[in-house]
Amino acid sequence: MTASIEPEQNCDTYAFSYPLPLQRKTGLDGMMLSKKEFFLLLSRDKESHDPKAAAFFREAASHCSDVDQFGYSVDRDGKCAILIGYDDWDELTDERKIFRGNCQATIAVLDRLRFDLEMAESLQLGPETVNHIRNSLNTLLTDIRH
Repeated sequence: MTASIEPEQNCDTYAFSYPLPLQRKTGLDGMMLSKKEFFLLLSRDKESHDPKAAAFFREAASHCSDVDQFGYSVDRDGKCAILIGYDDWDELTDERKIFRGNCQATIAVLDRLRFDLEMAESLQLGPETVNHIRNSLNTLLTDIRH
């Protein structure tokens, strides 16, 4: 029996390198694939001809962690929101608590505005105006989050 190959570093992602000619052509070294996404990919592949195997792979995926865009494991709550790994709320001054709350409220409002803009089909705005508004909202959100 062969030994399984475990992913390196945080054990939640696999790193695949691209062939050298492709690396030179694109400037990309490779790609990462999370264990969870790997099992879900197998599940989707098996769905039409082997439902039992597909269910098995979905169950295997449910036991794996989610990862962020850098391949680091992230914890999520029941609503799939990312859970912060630390809680410094008690250490904050009242002024910082108010500031953080205002930032979170602003982010929520801007996210809602962006969603409403993307869902509004009856607006008589041109595509340039819509793109300008989207880019402005993204800039605001990026500035607030950092």
